[in-house]
Amino acid sequence: MSNNHDSYATVVSSFPSPESVGESADPGTLVVRSTAEAPALGNYVEVPQRTQSQDTIRRASSNDTAIGDPEKAVDLESAATTTAADGGGTSPLEGEKARIKGTQLLVIMVGLCLSLFLAYIDITIVATALPDIGIGLNDFSQVSWIALAYLLTFAPLQPLYGKLSDIFGRVPVIVVSLIVFMIGCAICGAAPTMSVLIAGRAIAGIGGAGLISLPMIVVADIIPLHRRALFLGVFGGVFALASVLGPILGGVFTDYVTWRWTFYFNLPVGGVTLILILLFLRIPHEGGHFRRKLARVDFLGASSLLAAIVFLLLAIVWGGNNYPWNSPVIISFFCLAVFFMVSFVFVELRMAVEPIIPLHLFKHRNFALANACILLVGMIILGSVFYLPVFYHIVRGDSATTAGLKLLPLLLAMVFAALISGIVTAKTGVYRPIISIGFAVATIGLGLLTLIKADMKQATEIGFLVIMGVGCGMCIQTLMLVAQSGVPEEDVAMATSCFSFCQTIGSGIGIAAMSAILNNNLALLLSEIPGINVHEVTTNPSLLTTTNIPADTLADVQAAYVAAIRQIFIVLAPVAGVACIVSLFIKHIPLRKDLIAAPAA
Repeated sequence: MSNNHDSYATVVSSFPSPESVGESADPGTLVVRSTAEAPALGNYVEVPQRTQSQDTIRRASSNDTAIGDPEKAVDLESAATTTAADGGGTSPLEGEKARIKGTQLLVIMVGLCLSLFLAYIDITIVATALPDIGIGLNDFSQVSWIALAYLLTFAPLQPLYGKLSDIFGRVPVIVVSLIVFMIGCAICGAAPTMSVLIAGRAIAGIGGAGLISLPMIVVADIIPLHRRALFLGVFGGVFALASVLGPILGGVFTDYVTWRWTFYFNLPVGGVTLILILLFLRIPHEGGHFRRKLARVDFLGASSLLAAIVFLLLAIVWGGNNYPWNSPVIISFFCLAVFFMVSFVFVELRMAVEPIIPLHLFKHRNFALANACILLVGMIILGSVFYLPVFYHIVRGDSATTAGLKLLPLLLAMVFAALISGIVTAKTGVYRPIISIGFAVATIGLGLLTLIKADMKQATEIGFLVIMGVGCGMCIQTLMLVAQSGVPEEDVAMATSCFSFCQTIGSGIGIAAMSAILNNNLALLLSEIPGINVHEVTTNPSLLTTTNIPADTLADVQAAYVAAIRQIFIVLAPVAGVACIVSLFIKHIPLRKDLIAAPAA
């Protein structure tokens, strides 16, 4: 395994999660955690993976820079040094892998699992608390930013943490990530206004990105390759647990303590995690030229991408709500989003030594189509999960806990469908029909949810949610395999990273777009009801129950909320339909044996 030609990338899939890529101590070994395969399968794959040094040499040698260019010389020298180091001798981390075992390894794994749990659960725990947060801070119209602010910093920064940990060491970067995350959560818990809460969420996202990326890298550092799949499989189980517990815990805290504990909850757990990491995790930091390592970090690309996403989401959320769609503010935001996205593409293609998004992979048809589909899946899932609790809380009068429990059929159906589709694909190698059928089923489920109403029978509603969940679950697992099989073997790690990034971005766009649809439709429908102050009702829906509103008027307001929620599904159903059509253009390529999941030993 120490030979460059025998290096491997271990691809571990879970459902659905942000993903991490990191270099292990094994020369040429990359560790990838994907979003597609269900964790309970225990299925893992080993694929040949080119070393980072080989990639650096390839890029440098293909550059049009003059032969005597000093920057090129630096790249080649750095790559040659790394390759030489890989080729012989024993890395300090090899001894660490042999030494860490027993109780120490167990405690380290607990710490790493807790860090993953914190980052994962912080995405979904707020879903059922959103109505109460908006009411408590008297700014319900901005609740979408509670989720968006976290995702905005969370997504673009994930790829950077691996590089930063190469420069400063694994443990210091994990510790800083935890501290930043906890600071953000503390700000959220104590926030007196919605603006402060949103700022805290953005800070928490900066730390959360590291909490997801770095445990994968650390496992590669301390666990030998032949045992690594088992430990990474545990991480998949952590995500599944966080996905199910998040909405329920958010509801329990909101109903029985205060919504502020959805954020304070992370502080004691984060404190325990910090202690475990500091006391038990020891990873030797391999030296290297600081400036050369720092030059490889794509800060410019990450900042350009972040700016593009921020301006795009601001335009979507504020359009028609804070400003008219044709206002100079919204138009300028869209223009700035395009400008920064073009800048990002230029940086990635022409300037970045190691781009955070490997744009050259999009020339592969199946990879491009799989990423387009997963972006749409991200829109569908979080666009639904974050606004169904609004319906349950305001229209039905359900508690936050009850709203969380009502999301379980959707979430469990997705996990179950991912399991089954993964098994079928592993045994048959068939994936195109599964994807297309999955999107068709999701389209039907979303179409049925357009019929949702205040007095719908619970069994009927659960059935609709299960149909949607099964459809989405069928797609995520198999789309990952399409993305991986659609690129050369040496690019599988980068393809997995990009796939997860597209899913996260789709989730952010889904939340933003559905927020705009909900708020715009509410404003229009409520304006037609006599005696209703649209701004007051949309900012603080609790006024509907705390003020003396006539029964007929209250019924009209609830009907307006039902109609606005329906519009979300009216939009999402065609989105799933478009994804179904796009999936039809996926070309069937026999899955490489190294990508077909096999039970872990």
